[in-house]
Amino acid sequence: MRLHGSGNCLLGVDITSSAVRLVELRRLADGIQLESFAVCPIAEGAVVERRIHNPEDVVRALSEAVRQAGPVANRAVIALPSSAIISKVIELPLTLDDDEEIEALISLQSDQHIPFPFHDVAFDFQRLGVNARDAERQDVLLVACRNQDISQLQDIVTRAGLVAAVVDAEPFVIERVLAALCQQLVSLLGPHDGVAVVDVGSSTSFFHVFYEGRIAYSRHMTVGMAAPDNLLPENLAQDTRGFYQPEPVSFRLGDAVADAIDGALGVDNYRSEAFCDTLATQIERAQQLYCTTHSQPEVSRILLAGDATLLAGLEKRLARLCPGDVMIVNPFSGMTIGANVSSQRLQVHAPELLMACGLAMRAHP
Repeated sequence: MRLHGSGNCLLGVDITSSAVRLVELRRLADGIQLESFAVCPIAEGAVVERRIHNPEDVVRALSEAVRQAGPVANRAVIALPSSAIISKVIELPLTLDDDEEIEALISLQSDQHIPFPFHDVAFDFQRLGVNARDAERQDVLLVACRNQDISQLQDIVTRAGLVAAVVDAEPFVIERVLAALCQQLVSLLGPHDGVAVVDVGSSTSFFHVFYEGRIAYSRHMTVGMAAPDNLLPENLAQDTRGFYQPEPVSFRLGDAVADAIDGALGVDNYRSEAFCDTLATQIERAQQLYCTTHSQPEVSRILLAGDATLLAGLEKRLARLCPGDVMIVNPFSGMTIGANVSSQRLQVHAPELLMACGLAMRAHP
């Protein structure tokens, strides 16, 4: 194992119900290089809807991911799921121009903004600018969570031999990645087009619509492999702004990647066909609900990420069901690929590494 600190490398660690995914990126003078990655399956039930229920199993999976990847860096970026945080835009006097003053006022008024006991709360904030209705007030994005949720993640990372450099919030990681996606599609998109991103998991998938730099709509879809007819939960809408600026990365799978995924699909035909049929119908429904409940323009492009063994079949079904173009994303197109990275393995796993890649792209603290 080659673990040691590295000033221009970060590890993105994405923990889901099916696997722990690790991506190591290095910032170069002329771009970003993928140094290493690993995908390690996790015991069933250890993580449910991105909430950790069995830390021991997660530590084992992350330790194995570190062993397989052999990263140079040890500084990890991890994310709290949407269900573990609250985020809201609050209004504060514009005269507060110092972060310490804003932090003190939020602490003083915590009972108005945070539904947790303040002694058990970690919070952060970002100034968004002058309030549109009152020129003497400013909008501030407040994000809060319980200390125990952060401590759990930090403990898991530490026990796997890493250092928890940053604890991010999943909604903002998604917005950062989607901003990077849209930068690369600028020649294909109008200035006000909506873009949908579907993150496909083995039991839970997410449908996000990205519009003018933010997530305008999100829907949580539970479609399990063993029970593809599971009912869909009620719509979950989000109205948050991200903290971070996008990085210039190109996103597109080539023919070789599509062929690799098609090959993997043959391993379990029922798994792909039944699941893809059901999920495609749910995505069509999610898109229709978005169009009927939001005044923003319709979705002009659907981007697919997640479990690569499912995406090729899903792409074909969505192309028949939904208007607009459908494509599978590759967060590493346009990056330099390190000499120790297996191109064949990367082709198969690239679409499911989108979140881990977004975490590793985070600006160094």
